[in-house]
Amino acid sequence: MHEMRMYYNLAEANELVPSLDYLFSELARIQRRINSLCEKATKAGVMISPNAVLGISPSESAGIPSTTNTLRALSEEYMTHLDEIAKLGVVICDVDQGIVGFYSWFAGQEIFLSWQYGEPEVRYWHAVSELPETRRDLAELVPSHSTSIRLH
Repeated sequence: MHEMRMYYNLAEANELVPSLDYLFSELARIQRRINSLCEKATKAGVMISPNAVLGISPSESAGIPSTTNTLRALSEEYMTHLDEIAKLGVVICDVDQGIVGFYSWFAGQEIFLSWQYGEPEVRYWHAVSELPETRRDLAELVPSHSTSIRLH
């Protein structure tokens, strides 16, 4: 199956920052709630891992149906937000840190314009073949990375 990629210039990527900021704030809110519920369940003697919320079988949740139902609902909401992010055509490079990549081109090289939750605008980039930890300042790529620069 061939992957359809959306390519962005810097201005187009920056237009999505407010939506991404909102979606990642919702993911963080949901994750805090899931962690809190799992912690309360653990204190009550029921072991539930935040990473395995969707994998709870009905027999395992018999003692805590309300908590399990809440966790499933939160997990579904979390997945819905992840789907919304994916529909924007960005790649989630690190969901925990809120790092996404926008496919772009610069000087014949396919790159990711890189944004992280909490940043006011897209200010970084890295090669598609590189890990998000290698993010470099756009100023290294282009002397002035104003929003009018077209990177593809």
